[in-house]
Amino acid sequence: MRTSILYATGSAFFATLSLAQQGYGSGLGPSSSSNGSVQVQNIAAHKQCTVYAHGGNVSDVPNILQAFSVCDNGGTVVFPEGQNYYIASKLNPVVNDVTVEWRGVWTMSPDITYWRQPQNTYPIAFQNHHASFVLTGDGIHIDGYGTGGIFGNGDTWYTAEAGDTQPGRPMPFVFWNVSDVTVSNFYVYQPPLWSLNIMNGTNMYFTNITNNATATQAPYGENWVQNTDGFGTIMTPTIL
Repeated sequence: MRTSILYATGSAFFATLSLAQQGYGSGLGPSSSSNGSVQVQNIAAHKQCTVYAHGGNVSDVPNILQAFSVCDNGGTVVFPEGQNYYIASKLNPVVNDVTVEWRGVWTMSPDITYWRQPQNTYPIAFQNHHASFVLTGDGIHIDGYGTGGIFGNGDTWYTAEAGDTQPGRPMPFVFWNVSDVTVSNFYVYQPPLWSLNIMNGTNMYFTNITNNATATQAPYGENWVQNTDGFGTIMTPTIL
């Protein structure tokens, strides 16, 4: 088993627990109750959109996009703890002045055949990469509260390719054309490629970010987690 782990606080990186120690050795994200809805409330003159997962392999992407749209411009999007959101297609919310209480988990679909099709991801010109989730906008504030993040199902990719990385692996979280962004207490486990990529970003602040890539089927001494960098930055002058 080969593990690539990064823990970021400010600009420093430290080794942290293995994926199995953190409860993700089975290759599945946490369970969630079935609901599949977006609850919209007005709280102190601001909209709050709480997204509840369908459960199972039903895509939650339409509801997630609805929440970002309805609660744009000064609102809050909430992913409650214990909810597991199934991400079965690409998404690129464009937002302004949004707070994200990201306590739940987004689980990327393990359908390699689907994600390898160019039309199902966003092209990243640098090194001919791709992305499944791209976030764009200004004034974005994300807090994972230590429980929220993305489970990328990367072990499916590591095992299928057995150390020979092929084109088409999607990055699970890309910031594109963003400014005034804070991300704290958040994780990316089992990314198919780079955990976090920032392109054309200014005034970005990251605190307590955990990235972990573990190839559970890799023979001892072999590296099957190539290109699972913790952070990638392109044309991004200010990151703290």
